[in-house]
Amino acid sequence: MQQYYSIGQAAGRLNCNTSVLRFYEDYFALDIQRSASRRRIYTEEEISLFKKIQDMRGVGMTLTQIKNNITGVESINVFELESDECLTSGSVEKILNELKEIKSALNVDGYLSLKAENEELKEKLKQKSFEVIKLKEEIEYLKSNRHKRKFF
Repeated sequence: MQQYYSIGQAAGRLNCNTSVLRFYEDYFALDIQRSASRRRIYTEEEISLFKKIQDMRGVGMTLTQIKNNITGVESINVFELESDECLTSGSVEKILNELKEIKSALNVDGYLSLKAENEELKEKLKQKSFEVIKLKEEIEYLKSNRHKRKFF
């Protein structure tokens, strides 16, 4: 007989808030069973899926990457290869293709361009800040020396 858990019990087992489970249900379009009273009921398989999602979030994967992973987009995890396994040219090509997809998804070139532009703007802001400080110092100097001027 299959064991069912309430949303509170499932959240307790996963050490998260119930709102997280509702969010995951919505975001990943999960079909969670409901009891006769329309309450969510979770099976071990669904709790395992939520745990997998948490684990993927824990290693820094984005929700989009996780969604692709759990909806069947082929994924290769190099870290799961046994040390005595060698990479074949086919598996290396698959990994390279996956990396290209990730790069295009992240738009790394655009990110690097924006990062460089951001650094330039920070430098300009720093320079302008120094100019403002210098002008304030000049104003203070002129104010303090105004009373020292003698008019004939």
